[in-house]
Amino acid sequence: MEEINMDYLKIERSQEGLYEKFTQLKNKDLDWYEQETIKIIGIKNLPSKSDDDLIRQIIGKSLSDHQKKINGREYYIANAVVFLSVFREILSDDFIQKFAPQNALDDLLVYNYYRLFHSALFDSLILLNEYCANIKKSNDLPFGCGKNHYQHTLTLYQSLRQSIYGQCSYHSFIEVEPDLSISIIRQLVEIRVRRAFGVLGYYDVITGAIEPLSMSVIFKVLKEFKSRIDFSIPFDCLIRVYGWSNIFLHTGLKEYSWKHIFITNYLKEFSLGKPPNATGWSVNSGISIESKQVLDDIHSKLKNEHPKDVEVITCKPEAKIINA
Repeated sequence: MEEINMDYLKIERSQEGLYEKFTQLKNKDLDWYEQETIKIIGIKNLPSKSDDDLIRQIIGKSLSDHQKKINGREYYIANAVVFLSVFREILSDDFIQKFAPQNALDDLLVYNYYRLFHSALFDSLILLNEYCANIKKSNDLPFGCGKNHYQHTLTLYQSLRQSIYGQCSYHSFIEVEPDLSISIIRQLVEIRVRRAFGVLGYYDVITGAIEPLSMSVIFKVLKEFKSRIDFSIPFDCLIRVYGWSNIFLHTGLKEYSWKHIFITNYLKEFSLGKPPNATGWSVNSGISIESKQVLDDIHSKLKNEHPKDVEVITCKPEAKIINA
């Protein structure tokens, strides 16, 4: 590796080391990475893209779609754009100043940011390695680093203990597994959608059995009404995020570390509601339905999707109904 690449990856696990590294990243290293990306991919500059378009380019909605994306040039360009935008936003002057030597910081806080940046810097170089391997079909990779692309059950078990006892305890390790946040993203999307429309399952009126109502059926029906529903993000992007999160849930396929941050920010209004307006602020405004009639029609359509005589198990809908 060239000397500047060693400088790019070098990061010390100390408050002073982070302060120096964050300053160097902001003033020099991220600019170096951008130019290196432009040179390796062979473009004039990194394009400006909307968040919606970036979501469509950096995540696959299925395993086959993911495989198709990693064999396309735009996937790597979009990921580089996301990496740089995410960490340039984090590295504000106020944030960096918090790590100045005169401030007393908790060791665990220092460790968590060390881990975040250490992982992201490695992933950013792995991204360029994988571009060369998958797109250029080259065995001569520019950077000497790599990673295991699949989650091991050992780390899943250790993270399970950590979720119970905490990151600093006698019963769990300090190391965190950021990819497990994908499982939470999946659960967030599913629960948000189900509760927004108040649909939980099917009840067989003949046998008294309770049957599952799959998300694929819910999305199929919602697609018919998408022009009359505001999901805060494009409907196709919502389905893409859900499908992407299912890939990790079913295969343990690990991701570049900036995706979790970008998608979490992307889902903010969908999850927490839109900013205050003339009618006030509500977490339910993250999903808005045109009228009560639209909601009733959705419930009827879901009922008709089942081949037997069933009722839809409902709860109070959490979406904002505009013309109630």
